[in-house]
Amino acid sequence: RGIRSVGVRAGRAVRELLWPGLCAGCGQPATSLLCDACRGTLVSGAEPGCPQCGRLDGVEGSPHTCGRCLKEPPAFWRARGAYGYGGLLQASISRWKNGPEEGLGRGLSELMTRAAPGLGWGQEDPGLVIVPVPVHWRRLARRGFHPPGMLARALGRHLGRPVIFGALRFTRPVPSSRGRGLKARRRRLRGALQPKDRAIMGASVLLVDDVMTTGATAEMAARACLRGGARTVEVACLARAL
Repeated sequence: RGIRSVGVRAGRAVRELLWPGLCAGCGQPATSLLCDACRGTLVSGAEPGCPQCGRLDGVEGSPHTCGRCLKEPPAFWRARGAYGYGGLLQASISRWKNGPEEGLGRGLSELMTRAAPGLGWGQEDPGLVIVPVPVHWRRLARRGFHPPGMLARALGRHLGRPVIFGALRFTRPVPSSRGRGLKARRRRLRGALQPKDRAIMGASVLLVDDVMTTGATAEMAARACLRGGARTVEVACLARAL
């Protein structure tokens, strides 16, 4: 199985070298994951939404704090997605997470770093470190790669900030929470995330994930960072639920 996996990855790499890239949306030649026209269909994370949890509401006017954050303020001071979760981006992320494709991973990472300047991630904070949301080793072995880790590495290079991969760890495997609500997701995560590395002591943490839906994972990971001595926690994700 390992030899076959290496062969598949090598074949993909050769195809990427020999043929021009194709837009993941329309299939036309493109120099990045999406051509200009398809990239224009993405919903920017800078659109109006909750200034705390980053949930996009599509309502024109000044940003307003959502009811959930007013009732129960999150452990992180701010969360922002590079784009809204849906359409071409959702399809590309699902394809990437269900079968690792290096070209697709690079393209999604580029989309995230392209949005960074407009979202203010890590600006004017010399003590900032980047921490990817961790994955349990069993899921990592099954999937073969770590999507938040790839995005964090790209964002670290773009921002010129250190990436600390061992800051958090899962103490036990957590069943998939797909389709479940906030309370159910929090119950499944309770006690599962713990700080591991003292390197975040006194640091400002930029917590990186691929998709943020209910915010349960970001909340539990942010709490773990604070228990590990982090001064503040901000969340950056590739896609935020609309």
